[in-house]
Amino acid sequence: MRRLLILALIVAGAMAAIRVSAKGNVTAILNSKHDFRASSGAEVRSVSGQDVCIFCHTPHNANAGNGGAILWNHKVSLQDFSTYTSSTLQSVVTPIQAQDVSKLCLSCHDGTIALGDTVNDGLIEFVQGQGYHIPSSSEANLAKAQGFSDDHPFGFVPTTRGEVRLPPPGDPVHLDGNGK
Repeated sequence: MRRLLILALIVAGAMAAIRVSAKGNVTAILNSKHDFRASSGAEVRSVSGQDVCIFCHTPHNANAGNGGAILWNHKVSLQDFSTYTSSTLQSVVTPIQAQDVSKLCLSCHDGTIALGDTVNDGLIEFVQGQGYHIPSSSEANLAKAQGFSDDHPFGFVPTTRGEVRLPPPGDPVHLDGNGK
């Protein structure tokens, strides 16, 4: 009986920690430029969607090729981009790989996939129109017409020396499991 009680307490504690963690992530999105709920104050938002998470995440039927553990619900960019080049860059930039977590950003920010184009919930209509894409003229469109060749490196392993530092732990900008 005592073991069962201890196990129940451990499970309850873990569930509470998961809920707090998820709430913290949701709180960071609420009323931000990534809050696409119809009731949000964002300029770009859906016509009727009320779940803040559904535009990117799904609890079921996740496509493992799209990030797997994070349960991605958005169509993933299949665009092939030219890579960034610079005579001053001190890191090696390789073409964007399917497994690059940063590729998930391109689900919306490459301008080829509608913001409301989800895997499990179909095409969610936006105030800006059915199938709204980030325009190529927008600063939010990371790929623009030339891809990344003239903007910035994407999905690369940074070389840390001199003034280049890795983002601190907990920073919204962070490296993925491959150090990219």
